Amino acid sequence: MDKNYKLYGFFIGLTVTIMLVCDILVYKVYDIFGLKITASAIVFSLCYLFSTIITEVYGYKLGCKVVWIIVVCQTIFVLIINLSSIIQIDTNSISKNYYELFSEFWRVMIGTWISVPASYFCNSLVISKLKIYFFR
Repeated sequence: MDKNYKLYGFFIGLTVTIMLVCDILVYKVYDIFGLKITASAIVFSLCYLFSTIITEVYGYKLGCKVVWIIVVCQTIFVLIINLSSIIQIDTNSISKNYYELFSEFWRVMIGTWISVPASYFCNSLVISKLKIYFFR
């Protein structure tokens, strides 16, 4: 990279952090006026904000790189959480609860492999095309 991208690394770190928080909050459900919504869905909208900022400021190519960084980081995170929950289950209640909560966490990883690239690429593509269309 020959250009000086001062905040690019910061936005990557912030986006990855938010996505990992979304993974953890996937089982937390809020009841808002009878509407059940996961905490993950609320926090996930911040990622679109950062995705839009990254695409607008740094371009479509670097925005796409962020998507793959997110997928790799989430995969590593989910694998470690999942393996930690299923290896050597203790008999204490905390360990059992940890197992109950995270033993099926690999499903989150599969959902991530599908949803994150699809949503981010669509968002980045639309933002890039609109930018070209409106600023000719």
